Amino acid sequence: MVYSTAALLSGLGLLILIALALYACKLKYQLTKQDHSQSEFLRAAAEQQASTRHSLFIIASAAKDSQVGIVEASIRISTLLDAINPDARYEPDYQVIYDITERTSHIPRLEAWHNLDKSSKRKHEKDMRKLEQTLRAKALIAFAKVKNNS
Repeated sequence: MVYSTAALLSGLGLLILIALALYACKLKYQLTKQDHSQSEFLRAAAEQQASTRHSLFIIASAAKDSQVGIVEASIRISTLLDAINPDARYEPDYQVIYDITERTSHIPRLEAWHNLDKSSKRKHEKDMRKLEQTLRAKALIAFAKVKNNS
């Protein structure tokens, strides 16, 4: 009886040990899978940030070469800066970019711009030219800093 009880307890212990080993293998598999997912996420985030920085460089370069207007460049750059650094709007180097973006936020964009009548477009274009003339020098300095930091 003592021998059969010991054998029964040993068998039960062996079953528990096997169950724990299987559970440990399952946890190890889940951890490996999670590590792989996290690595993939970090790789994708790094690629996205590199792409955003490249876009910032291109837009800042185009603005400095007068290939794109100061207002349009400011709007695009502020959006991209926000994507990689939400606190960029508080950096003094970029303040003029956000100032231009804010001052033109009332102007319709994209499809809404295309739907405007000619007189409304001309009025907005006049306002944008005036703003560009006023802030051009400061904006070009900010674009140079964006370009150098991209």
